[in-house]
Amino acid sequence: MKRFLIAAALIAATTLSQARDSVPMVEPGRTTITNIDGRTPGVELMRKSIVEGSAKRGWRPGKEEPGRIELVYTKDNGRIECVIAVAYDADSLQMSYVSSRELGYEVKDGVPQIHPNYNKWLPSLTKDIQAAARR
Repeated sequence: MKRFLIAAALIAATTLSQARDSVPMVEPGRTTITNIDGRTPGVELMRKSIVEGSAKRGWRPGKEEPGRIELVYTKDNGRIECVIAVAYDADSLQMSYVSSRELGYEVKDGVPQIHPNYNKWLPSLTKDIQAAARR
């Protein structure tokens, strides 16, 4: 009985911690990507830059269709997962949330909330993709 109460207390503390840590989700706007010459990379190089740039931080490609690729990030042996969609064309991309596990995602008063790390990951990912396009 004592073990059960301890386990229940830990679960409750974790759940409250995740809810408390959630912040409003920031979805980045459409971002123009250029190569080292300042020109747009084209669709094929854009896709390649997304895959290569995202791999630098441990994101891997998921579902894919022309002009859209899902990127999947997992942590703690798959316990934490984040899936985003990257819509792209010859000169720009836009990232959007698809799903997550253990990131405290919820919609509160019509505003999506998520763990603050999500809001840090996407700008870093954009910079890595930009860097890959400039190689």
